[in-house]
Amino acid sequence: MTITLQRDFPSAPGGKTDQPCLVVPSAQIVALYNAAHGSDKHRKNVRKNVKAWFTEAAKQAGWSQIKFYLEYNAPRSYAALLIHKATERN
Repeated sequence: MTITLQRDFPSAPGGKTDQPCLVVPSAQIVALYNAAHGSDKHRKNVRKNVKAWFTEAAKQAGWSQIKFYLEYNAPRSYAALLIHKATERN
């Protein structure tokens, strides 16, 4: 599935000086999803379909790992950790 990425979707680092990991808060995940889907699929929370879309979009943007975590003091609110494969070590 090909996803058209918004211009403000976080892209993976291009060089060694870039940050290898990025935490994306739930509010930003939802805003990116809503911007990509318009008002007919407006979401307020990160749920299964939003996670699936965000995971695919992040992979297309060059991120190798995408992990979702519950946000501190925000029950049922998920942030995402994006990891670039160049930072993985054996």
